[in-house]
Amino acid sequence: HDKERQIRIVQTTDLPVVDSLVYKMGGSTENLFWDRVSLVPADRWDVDDPHRSMSARFGGWLRNIQLFDASLFGISAMEAICMDPQQRRLLESALRVVSGHPPIDRESGVFVGIQHMEYKELLVSHVGLSNSYTSISSSFSIAAGRISFSLAYVGPAVSVDTACSSALVAVHAASQYVTSSQNSSSAHSISMMLSPDTSLAVRTAGMTSLDGRCKALDR
Repeated sequence: HDKERQIRIVQTTDLPVVDSLVYKMGGSTENLFWDRVSLVPADRWDVDDPHRSMSARFGGWLRNIQLFDASLFGISAMEAICMDPQQRRLLESALRVVSGHPPIDRESGVFVGIQHMEYKELLVSHVGLSNSYTSISSSFSIAAGRISFSLAYVGPAVSVDTACSSALVAVHAASQYVTSSQNSSSAHSISMMLSPDTSLAVRTAGMTSLDGRCKALDR
């Protein structure tokens, strides 16, 4: 499933969450999202392609991932095209979380949970683009670095990939930084399925449900 969470943590004794944002599958934002499973959108991949018969047919999908206000972040049109949609959405969501709140210290840390980078392969194979922008689009470290750069933070900018626990580990790392440094911190996570190859691999391994519904830890 496509997933995204943004959490801002401030310096206090009991580490309360000051603000949070969850993009629900389907496109809008809510506190929680449940049962938004649907067929793969046509702009991801063709579920009826005989060469992809084993790829996922169902999932939870963030809509309009191609939309991005590059000028808001001082990013050129070419760089925006080459940016992984996950990096674009992280930037927009991070800005949305901090807006409306008093400025936090410049030493604020940024921790991002992320595990898929499929966009560069799609650019090269389908569009033929390969340049300096595509190289950083496929880097996990840039996902956290873009947020820090855009918000003028000079604290740690760390991306973590621990598979399905990436979001939880990012929150833990952010909390640890607040405790150890007495500075504020934010945790972010993103996971977009842009290519059928990843879903094909996990389905071949018998890790997916035929009806598209998650049954983890189910008896």
